[in-house]
Order: sequence, then C-alpha cells, then structure tokens
Amino acid sequence: MSRPYPPPIAARDGRPRLGLFLNMPMLDVDGDLSARYPHLFDFFLSLGAHTSVTWLCLPLLRADGPRPGYGPVEPPPNVRILGLPHWSSAASLARRVLLIVPVSLWRIARNLRHWDVVGAVVPSIVGDMLVFCARASGRPVFLLVRGEKQRTLSWMMSPGLRRRRYLLALRLMERPVRRWVAAGVPTFVAGDELRERYVGPDARIYDLYPALSRDFPMAPTARRARGGRLLQLITVARLSPEKGIDDLLEAVELLARDGRDVRLVVAGDGPDAGRLRGLAAARGVAERVRFAGFVPHGPELVALLDDADVFVLPSRSEGLPHSLVEALARGLPAIVSDVGGMPRLLAGGAGVVVAQQRPDELARAVAALDDDPGERERLSARSLEVAGRLAPEAQLTELRARLSEAYPALGWGEP
Repeated sequence: MSRPYPPPIAARDGRPRLGLFLNMPMLDVDGDLSARYPHLFDFFLSLGAHTSVTWLCLPLLRADGPRPGYGPVEPPPNVRILGLPHWSSAASLARRVLLIVPVSLWRIARNLRHWDVVGAVVPSIVGDMLVFCARASGRPVFLLVRGEKQRTLSWMMSPGLRRRRYLLALRLMERPVRRWVAAGVPTFVAGDELRERYVGPDARIYDLYPALSRDFPMAPTARRARGGRLLQLITVARLSPEKGIDDLLEAVELLARDGRDVRLVVAGDGPDAGRLRGLAAARGVAERVRFAGFVPHGPELVALLDDADVFVLPSRSEGLPHSLVEALARGLPAIVSDVGGMPRLLAGGAGVVVAQQRPDELARAVAALDDDPGERERLSARSLEVAGRLAPEAQLTELRARLSEAYPALGWGEP
C-alpha cells in the first residue's frame, strides 16, 4: 500500500516535477534526437509548459548516424530524456529483458526522488515497475492505457506457443494495473472498450484522446463534395493484420463489382505490405489501389489527405489512432470500425461506424457516401468540429484538471 502523498511540491516555482514513462523509442545521434513518428511526442513535450521539469523515461538508442524515415524530436528546455536500454518491439524487449529490467529499475530508483508526480504507459514491464516504485515512495501516480494490447497481439502473431507466452506475459502485467485502477489511481484511456475493461466502483477512468500535433494544419473550412469524378478513398495505417486492410481491399472489390468508380490510396508500411499487394492483385483491384508506402508526417501526408474524398480505417484492434484525428483535421468524412476509441469520438453522427471484419458493411457505407455528396459535406463539417476539440491545450487542460481532483496538493488546476 502506498503512503499518503507528502506536500508541498518540491519545485521552487510551485509547479510539479513530472516523471513519465513512454514505450516509444528514440534515436540519439550526438545529442540530436529523432524518432520514426516524431509527432507522437508532441503532446508529451507540451507537458513541459505546465511543469517545473518533465522527465521522459523511454527506450533510447545511441547511434552513429541518422536513420531514413526518422524525424527530429526537439524537447523544450525543461523537458529532459532519461534513456533506458533500447527496445522497439515486444520481441526485442523479450530478447533483452535481462538487461532492460535491472538497468531500467536502477535508473528509475536513482531519479525517483526528483519527481513529484509519476505517470506511465501500462501495462508494460517498465511502466509497471515505475508505478510500483512511485507508490511505494508515496508519490501520486497516473496511468495511461493505450489500446487493447492482448487483442492486437492475437492479430499480429500466428497461433502457437510463442503467442500464448506473449499473451500470458501481458495478462501478468495487467494484474497490478487492474488493482491500481480499482484503488482509484487516475487512469486515462481512449474509448469505451478500455473503460468497460477496467470499470469499478472506485475507478477514476477518463478519456484522453491523442491531441493534434501543433504543426499539423487544420483545414480552414469544410470541403465541398467533388461531383462528376471517381470517389477517392484513403487509409493511413501500419500494414499489419490488426488494421483490417484485408477487409478494405475486399470492400473495394465489392464496390468494383457494383460498377462504382472507386480508388484507394494505402499510406503506410509494415510486415503485411507484400501480402496485401498480392491480395489486391488476386482480388482484381490492383489497378484501383495505390500503395504509397510510408509517408512522413508533414506536407506530403497533408497533400494525400486533401486529394481524397473519404478516410477509411477498418481496424480489428485499436486505441485511438492519430491518423484518424489528422484526417478529421483536414475535413475528411470518416468511416471506421467499431473498436477502440473510434466510435465514441465519432458519436452523434460525426462519422460512419461499421462492424469490424464486415467488408460488406464497409462497402455499403462507402456506396452511401458516394451517392450522397451532401452527406459528405455535412460529415466534413462535423470532422472539423471534432478535430477542434482535440487541440493540444484542451487535452492538457483535461489531464491537469483530473489530476488536480485526485491530488489537490499538485495544484495542477492552476494555469
């Protein structure tokens, strides 16, 4: 059991000092930081404006030179990086666990006294360790639960002993998380599925959606439906089984059979890229589908989104993807599956939600928007409304307010 949190805040300016674990790897080349998806760090870097100092604890790889496809990460002066032994996947974590666990524990123990409040992405080995240590030392903690990891892993890995071992490890890591949530530790999730998974009489569970990157441009106005032309679909996703791109390709085939002039751009890369290209050919839609590969966050991605008419993401397992938020910010009508935080985000007619693994429903939803330009225009306006609520400051205000309710001594409700 954790001891009561001892006020006051130790920082001289009265703002808390934050230690936050993220399972998001970075690259360090002579002090220059970069990441595969640098925009995913924007929300967490923004915390620096509301703390005396923020420490991001994460896997860090020191390298001799930059890597293709990586973009710069530029922390503000009061955001510091506590590098942990590097891993980039569950497999690499498993291979190096005997190094990662003791070194991470040692570095956390050395720095814990510098933090007034601790947050962690859980369930995860290092995140769980950090929360254990923080609670044992009487510090306030909060949890970030992102996505349904067990279901995602079930889609990503083939059946067999290896998958059973990984699922067992996830269940073991989730046990303390359930206890902490039940004890009232503030927990931030994305969507109803995770709310229902951890619900309890004393649970403090709040929605926290991934904020738009500060440099990602919002479309100034809703888009006008373009008539007399083919319907351009786009999906932006990692090409792996849990994203349901198979279902989208089958839906394109069904639409083609129906005589509809539909094209699809698939932006992303991943282990399923070759198989999906082959599947598009086998279904006879290779000429209708363009695999754009990995598209860096920036003008090229914005241009692809702006050239499309409808965004589609038929995931089989999901938290709340940045790709959906960014599509909404460009005023794209969205069709998504009923998993993760996507249905709640698009509730009230802000988008089209279909059952997962139902290509026929997906095709009917696309056809309905193809037939109704006015509905596409209405959904474009609603997309911009939803995206406007996901501005970084709005999400940061929500986080601070909820933590101030749980830990009044933090004073984090103050601007």
